[in-house]
Amino acid sequence: ELENSEDCLEQALLFLFADTDDDPLLEYADKWLDDAQLRVAISPSGLQVAMARGKRVLIAKVHVNDEANRNSTEEPVLIDEACLEGEHIEVVVWLSYASTQSRGLKDECIAVGTSAGRVRFYSPAGFLLHCQRFDDSKIVGMHVRGGDAGASKDDIS
Repeated sequence: ELENSEDCLEQALLFLFADTDDDPLLEYADKWLDDAQLRVAISPSGLQVAMARGKRVLIAKVHVNDEANRNSTEEPVLIDEACLEGEHIEVVVWLSYASTQSRGLKDECIAVGTSAGRVRFYSPAGFLLHCQRFDDSKIVGMHVRGGDAGASKDDIS
């Protein structure tokens, strides 16, 4: 069980940078977000973050420093093989959409685009929802448009 946010950050960095020989905390110190392979997506609510590097994805809740969350030690979700052999993660996008069955609540998922043209969709709990290859070349970005947005390409958000 994690005792504080520093332990959580250390666990996250050790997981994401497991393919390097160096200790990420010593190598990167407070500049670990500058790593060229690191991809980050923040949930629309701002309360969760997805970080990806190489083949790994980490999904964690962001804890606000207040009395209600002071002793929270929720473990992050770790996805060790988020793409197939020979692929690596190029882009991560956090998607939020209204569900017809959720009565005003929003459903969310994380879309992970790979170097082999594949997109994998994960729930915030780390379950693979769908995987599809869209192209033979790498996915460099994703745009999402809601069903009620109209037909114009200018509506892309």
